[in-house]
Parts: sequence; C-alpha cells; structure tokens
Amino acid sequence: MKLKFMFLALLVAGAVLQSQAEQSPAQLRKKAEELAKDGNWKEALDISRTMLESVDDSNSSKDLLSSLRYLRELRQVAGADEILENAIRRHSENWILLRQAAQSYQQLQHSGFLLDGEFRRGYHRGGGAYVSCGGRDRVRSIQLILQALGCIEENDKSSASDLYSDLAGYLALGRTGPQRVWALGVLTNLVDLPDYGDEGRLSSGSGAPVDPDGSPLILDVPKSWEDAKNDGERWRWALSEAVRLGPEKESKSKEQWARFLVQHYGVGTLAGFGRWMQQDPEEAEGILQVHTLKETETIANLASGVRRFDLVADYQFIPLLRRLSTGKQSNAALGDLLVQVFFNRRQYAAGARELRRVISTHGRGKGSHRVNLLEQVEGEWGRFEVAPMTQAGKKPTLSFVYRNAKDVQLSLHALDIDLVVDDLFKHLEGNPREINSSVLDVARIGSRLVNEDQKKYLGAKIDDWEVTLKPRENHWDTRAELIMPVSEAGAYLLKATPGKGKASWIVVWIADTALVSQQLKDGKLFYLAESKAGSPLSGDLELFGFRVERREGVKAVLRKFDVKTKRIKKQIGAKGSVVLAKGELDPNYQWMAVGRSLKGGRALMGFQSHRWNDFRWGKLNNSRSYGITDRPVYRPEQKVYIKFWSRTARHDLDDASLFANKKCTIEIHHEATGKVEELKNLRTDEYGGVEGEWMLPLDARLGVYQVYLKGEVPGGAIQFRVEEYKKPEFEVVVEAPDEPIRLGETIEAKVRATYYHGAPVTDGRVKVKVQRFSHSDTWFPGGAWDWLYGEGYWWFGQDYPEYPGWRKWGCVAPVPPWWGGQRWTPPELVLDREFEIEPD
Repeated sequence: MKLKFMFLALLVAGAVLQSQAEQSPAQLRKKAEELAKDGNWKEALDISRTMLESVDDSNSSKDLLSSLRYLRELRQVAGADEILENAIRRHSENWILLRQAAQSYQQLQHSGFLLDGEFRRGYHRGGGAYVSCGGRDRVRSIQLILQALGCIEENDKSSASDLYSDLAGYLALGRTGPQRVWALGVLTNLVDLPDYGDEGRLSSGSGAPVDPDGSPLILDVPKSWEDAKNDGERWRWALSEAVRLGPEKESKSKEQWARFLVQHYGVGTLAGFGRWMQQDPEEAEGILQVHTLKETETIANLASGVRRFDLVADYQFIPLLRRLSTGKQSNAALGDLLVQVFFNRRQYAAGARELRRVISTHGRGKGSHRVNLLEQVEGEWGRFEVAPMTQAGKKPTLSFVYRNAKDVQLSLHALDIDLVVDDLFKHLEGNPREINSSVLDVARIGSRLVNEDQKKYLGAKIDDWEVTLKPRENHWDTRAELIMPVSEAGAYLLKATPGKGKASWIVVWIADTALVSQQLKDGKLFYLAESKAGSPLSGDLELFGFRVERREGVKAVLRKFDVKTKRIKKQIGAKGSVVLAKGELDPNYQWMAVGRSLKGGRALMGFQSHRWNDFRWGKLNNSRSYGITDRPVYRPEQKVYIKFWSRTARHDLDDASLFANKKCTIEIHHEATGKVEELKNLRTDEYGGVEGEWMLPLDARLGVYQVYLKGEVPGGAIQFRVEEYKKPEFEVVVEAPDEPIRLGETIEAKVRATYYHGAPVTDGRVKVKVQRFSHSDTWFPGGAWDWLYGEGYWWFGQDYPEYPGWRKWGCVAPVPPWWGGQRWTPPELVLDREFEIEPD
C-alpha cells in the first residue's frame, strides 16, 4: 500500500513539472502571482525559484524580488542569503538582477544569529550568538554594483548613471550622519567581506574627519576609482560619474553636496558641543565669535574638536547655496537653507538680504513664512523673561529682551486675585459638565486676560510710562532692565509695546505672606508666615477640595461625571501654625489652600493631593545578618572558620542586640551538589554573634560553597571557594605625586606591583600608557556628609546661564557623579612604553 502511494506521488510531481515545463515564462510568472494573491506563498515561491534557475532575461530581477517577498510572508528570512547568492551566480552578467540583489541586501534585516559557525539571518529561538551584519551587507551591495557596472552596455549611459548613483549611496550609507561621518576618511576593503558584527563594533564619535594634524580632511574628487584614498573620495567620484553620464542629475548632486557641507562644516555643529552656547554674547571671544566669520571660513566641531578654519574653494557652501538658489528654475529650499546659515552665524543683516532675494525669486512661501521670517528679523519686537516673585517693599526689576525698537510703552494694572479664587470655587461647586483646566490654575490668570479677554479680573490702572531703548546693531537682541513703580503686595499685569511692534504681557507677583506645609506622622502642618523674615502670622486657613466621580449606566447618558467639593476653615494662632489630622484631608480630593493673615496678607497653595506614607518610619527598623569567613579560598583538609552577627538598624539600641541568645543553624552548600554540612544547636552571644567551624575533607569537591544562617535570626549568606592550587594574585598601583604639578615641571610617577600576600613582584614587564585629557573642576567647601553624598551635596538650585551676566557672578552647581566627566576633546597620547620590573 505504501509503495502505491509513493508511486502515485511521483506521478503527480512529474505531471506538475511537465506542466510547468510546457508553460512559457510569462505564464509561470502570472501563475505565481495568482498563487500569492490567494495566499499560497509556498507554491508561489517554488515557481519563482524555478524561474531564477531556468530563465535569464530582463524580468529575472522581478523573480528575485518576488522570491524574497514570498520568503518574508513565510517567515523564512533565514533562506534569503541562499536565494540571493544562487541568483547572483546564475545571472552573473545580468546587470539588472545584480542591481536588484544589491538593493535587496539593504532591504533585509541586518542582524541574525551564529549557530555552529553558520549565520542565520533574522530572529531565532533556541540559542546562538546575536550578531549584526549591516556592514557586511553594505560591502556586498557595493561589490554587486561594481560587478553590474562591468556588465552594462557601453552606450547605455542612463542606466550606468543610475548605477553610479546607487554606488554613491551605498558608499555613504550610515556615514553622512553626525556620529559616523568620520568613517568617510576610511578606505573600506572591498575584496573581502567583513566579519559578522564588525560594523556594530565601530565606535561612534562626532565631527567631520580630520588628518593626522587635526585639520579638516579634504575629500577631493579623484581622477579614477583606483586613485581614491578613502570612502569619501570614492563617494565623490561616484557622484561625479553619475553626473557625467546623466547631466540631469547635476543639480541634485550639487544639492546633496551643499547639504553635506552645511551639516558637517557649518556652525550648527557647535550646538551639541557643550557649554559654548551658555556664554553671554558679550563674553564670547575668539574662536566662538561666529558673527565675525567671512563667507569663505567657518567654525565647526570636527572629530578633533572645535576649529576655526578657511574653507577650500570646493567646500565654500555659502557661494554654492547662493548659485543653486538663484534664478526662476533654481532650488527654493536651498535659498531657505542659505538664510538659515547666516542666521546660525548671527549675521542677521546678511541673512535678511538673502531672504529678500529668495522672496523676489521664489515668492512669499507657504503661509507667507518667508515674509513672516523677514518681519521677525527686521521688525520691532520685545518679550519679558521669567519674573520671579518679589518681596513686598521692593520694586520689581524685570528683564525685557527687545530687537530693533528704540522705545517701549508700558502700562500697569492691578489684578483682583480674590475674585479669581472665588470664581474658581464657584466653578467647581456648580458641578460643571466639563472642568476648565485654565480656571483651576490661578497662575494662568495672565493667559486668561490676554487670550480669553476676561477683563473683569483687571483692576485699576496703576501707571503708564515710556522707556527709551538702545537697540544693538545687526538686529541682535538687547536686554533692558525695567523697574516697576510699585512695591505693595499683590498681583499686577504689565503690558509692553515696543515701538510699532506687537505688545507682550507678564503677570508680576509681589508677596508679603507665605504659606508652607509639612507632613507629620499624625497629620499635616500648615505654617503662615511673613515672607521675608519668616516670622509667624495669625489669621485663618481655608482649604477647598474637589474630586471627580464617574457616572455609570443610565446616569452617564446626560453627563459623564459629577464634581464633589468640600470646604475646611481653620483658625491660625499667634504661632502661625495649624495641624490637620489625617482624617480631615480626604486623600481622594485635590486640595487648594488659602492663607489670610489679620494684616490683610494672602498666600495661595495650588491644588494637590494630601496622602500619608508611613514608609519612612518602617525604614528605621530593618534587621540584617552579616557574615565572614577567615579567608576567601581554602584547600582540602583545611578548617573553615565562620562567624555571623545579627543586628537591627536602629539608632536607639546602642550595643544591645535584639537577637542575643537565639537558636540558629548554619548550613554549608556546594554550588553543584547542594547541602554538604549542617552546624546545629548554635546560640548567639550577647551581641547577636554566632561562630562555627568545619574541617574540609580530603576529597572535598572543588568550587564555590555557600554558607547560610537560619533560625530565630535574620537570614544571611556568604560564600568561599575551595581550590587545590591558586596562582599568586597581585595588584598594580600607580603612585602619583602628592603635590600639584606646575606647568613645565616634570611629572614623576612610580608603578608598583605587589602580591596580595605582601611580597613585591620581582620578575615581569609592565606596559605604561600616559594620556593627557582636558579637565575642568570646581572647588566646593567640605561638608559633613561629603563621604556619603559627594561634595556639593548641599547645593540648592541649578545653573541659570541664560540670565544676563550670570557667568560673571553666578556659581556653577556641582557636576553629578552620573554625568561622566567634563572632557570635551579626545585624549592626547603622551607615552606608550614597556619597562622591566625592578627587584624592589
């Protein structure tokens, strides 16, 4: 019976093959498409693979593309490499298929697993080493394009131009971004494919490639492929060949080169360099004065650091962008890029001139964005910087940043904050269908006045006045310090209109009263005080709370939720404090606190939940067991001495132990065989300590042993090793000078190698490598807890470099230990030698 079935299967298979052989290639391809359309991916794949093996024509590239698509649908990406390489061998002179194979390598997943030395692309379950293959795929694509160029007909210039464009793309693949652009200075080996994972091990840096002297590496267009010194020159040569054979690609090629130059040699590269942008404009000198640059020079962050240098003719991107954006048929986007280049250089006048030229050539832009940009540069503008709350009795000083304006009109109004708070409470007590989030935030009253025209909160006008301004040249921003003519407590709306420009507003708060809160173990403390001296104030405290309850079922048809509210009022005595117990402040409500003093002062505390967390008290009552052995490593037939101490982490116990005279057991386990010994009937001493000993047998198994403490004490665990022989271990210490070294002095350092048992290492060689790094540090006075938190732990606040003049009088905050250092330049190699170790 089985033989009959096998014979029948062979007959059916032969009939299918004979049927396929009788059909034309076009019919078979159509059949594969119909099978794929019906979801029969396996059958469609079989036909496509058969076509790749038996037919070589202009549609073979489509057969390859279809085969790979069917593989992906079958989740069998691991077989893609085999199909590709078989097709390349079969159609080694079909340049269309070779080009498609190069593209396909870039469309596949660039990772896989190594299993028994064989690479399997894609995901895999069941072991293996994960590796990337992006670099290998890139080199293979380049090889295939070069092979295709050798097969194409000499008079088919258009196709050859496309192949050179592909070649340029693969050469620059992953090497035109800021982290890998340095790799264009490397000459890739195109004879041998790189190992799997090599591309992933390429380090990431920043900045354009440089020569051994640290100067920019010029990527010239070589005379031929063989004359190229690096991938960058290969890339430029391939682009030039694409243009030579296809002149219509010239404008796109020049645009690509111009954008590359701006990206890697423009001043925009300084944006990620560190702290240079935090400097005041008046303090920026020398290398970072970008506004002094000529069109033929630049300042850029290269792989060797920030450099100011002249651009060779081929690298002068400003004239290039100007040429490419001039004329009715030119590139408008490059004109916009040129304008941005000048703006990045803070050369706003030059940028405005170019912007007018672009507008005259290419129009106002989408949504008139070019005209709006020109107005931003040349118009009269002004804005307030963030204004901190001011103490009553002192007139607030506000920073006003303006551009081009010669005067500013100012108008000051008082604000009715009590009405704002009352309307807030009424809004929530009215059970609204929708909660207005802007109403809940009292600090947003300025936005509501300006954008929502809620003028009822605007009080009496205080004053109108004019201030003369002195704008800087070149359309630069200027900062003026404006003094308000009031010092009484309250909230004020200040309006500023610079020249003929648009107005800007700011809400200024002047305070004479402060309200603070602190969680206690049994409740919440509120403290009302005079804001300057901190002296207590008597008065009253009002707390308003709300919560949202979602409706369910039929009730949710008319509205989705209800708003529940509560009010609490408390008197504040002469000590300025009042305590609310845990039960008084419902933790499910959001609470706003308003403190009013008998003197008429007012302080607000925005909505917040008040929840009690008692975790802090529990942390003071943790129990631990700590253990040691008399040595870390033993030999068989040696005695192991073990001791544990059990304690509770409380500061009020002194030398007393809660675990004195407790029963316990010590178990000894081997990492492979489990428990090998148990020390029973042990008792702790008056300090919670317990000792044990164990004689290792002659046949003791080598390896790691775990020691566990169990019983009426906290559990503890330690480990030790058993070895028959252990190589002597030693440490190498570099003894640096104790005193700081002055510039020009010789640095003497001693390298000492010592065995852990104390004797010096007398025979051997040591390799010494000395590197020099840039380093900056800030001194901070010592604190009592530096040993725990690091120096400067007491620092309050953060840097404020954007504030005018902060760099002159401000103190830089300590650098967090997780920041990883303040080195902004590559290390410099000073010494790299080997020395014989002396007998001492």
